[in-house]
Amino acid sequence: MPESRPAGRDFPVDGVYVDVSKSNKKQVTLLGQANNRRGKVNLVGSYGCEVSSEGPSFQTIYGEANMSVAIPPKERPSIRGLRPSYEAGEMLQAECTSAASYPPAQLVFILNGKEVNKALAKELSSGIFTEDNIVESTRLSVTLRLERHHFPGGTLTLKCQSTLPGIIGVRTLERTETATLAASNQRLAQEPPRSGSSINDPLLSIAIYSLSVIVRSLNRDNLALLHV
Repeated sequence: MPESRPAGRDFPVDGVYVDVSKSNKKQVTLLGQANNRRGKVNLVGSYGCEVSSEGPSFQTIYGEANMSVAIPPKERPSIRGLRPSYEAGEMLQAECTSAASYPPAQLVFILNGKEVNKALAKELSSGIFTEDNIVESTRLSVTLRLERHHFPGGTLTLKCQSTLPGIIGVRTLERTETATLAASNQRLAQEPPRSGSSINDPLLSIAIYSLSVIVRSLNRDNLALLHV
């Protein structure tokens, strides 16, 4: 109450500690159990605020809201298994791992600007990275047979995106890697298919020319026999 000394008081609640020195009539500062992350995570829940006026009216207003607690990852996710280059028809197998966080991050793969079909992705068992067993990582794999259209301009771009579900204000973290189409297929990826066919191999041209000479020679011999 305003006329009380002190003006504010805290009342014991299991697992909740109020820092009176940093609290006032507009805000309340909560402390977790002891000074560890598990105690802070336990503060998640629904909180109410009640304001009462002094007499003689003693009017009361009450409001309630949910509070979420997050421990964001300290670094971007990592991508493993992506090779520097591929042949058309080969299998791409890659894995994305998020940095430890609470709640665990949600991962998605984005291939050339489009989210990868969930049927091609598989969630893997996560690993615990801290002694208090609060924050953990998330792992996601992708398996895909590659075709020419996966390499626009000869390059494939694979991105892993990490978000914290249900937490507002935590930025999305990303990791991007690239792979190229193998040198033997790069020209095919960069040039549109031609409607007609042409002979570009010098050895093949020589072989065809030699065959043509032999055929012409045989034709001349046959003509000579006919004139005898």
